[in-house]
Amino acid sequence: MKIRKIYLGLLSVALWAFSACEKDEYDGLTDPDPIPAAAITFPQSVEANGVARMEDNAYIIKQNSIAAGQISVQIKVPEGRTIQELTSVTGQRFRSPAPTAPNYSPTVASTAANLAPNAPITRNTAGNLPTTLTGAPGNMVTYTLSLANLPAVLSDAQMPTVAVGDVIRLFFRVRVDNTQQEQRPLEVRVYITG
Repeated sequence: MKIRKIYLGLLSVALWAFSACEKDEYDGLTDPDPIPAAAITFPQSVEANGVARMEDNAYIIKQNSIAAGQISVQIKVPEGRTIQELTSVTGQRFRSPAPTAPNYSPTVASTAANLAPNAPITRNTAGNLPTTLTGAPGNMVTYTLSLANLPAVLSDAQMPTVAVGDVIRLFFRVRVDNTQQEQRPLEVRVYITG
């Protein structure tokens, strides 16, 4: 009985100590990046039902970029918050097999011939694209890449020009409000429909 009381007492102290810990701004071991201070969304990923299309933790945007001559991604935070700048943009282009409508699930290619650059990127890969925004600072800004001057990192000998079925994979690191803290990198996949 005495051992049981000691055990319960130690267990209570341990539980109290863990519950007294402040929640810091990190997820812990699985995700050391800062938790976003403001919800960042991508309005172009919203489907007809009003819900953003997300697959593989990436926002999916279907875009007629070839006809428009550019790839553009709108980035938004709630009213009262302000996107100051993009601190980093990492991009990759890949060829995706044609998806069957109504599902668009561009899966990252596994062969170097279908990737530009040839090595797969992750959200922790160093930025390799310009960080210029239109409309910053503001609660909604636009990131644009011209297809006429496509950055070299998104073009190679196997894929010199953008074609229908290509996917531009982008990781954005955003600075919101007047803080120096970057938001967690968010992935967007722009599926080229025409």
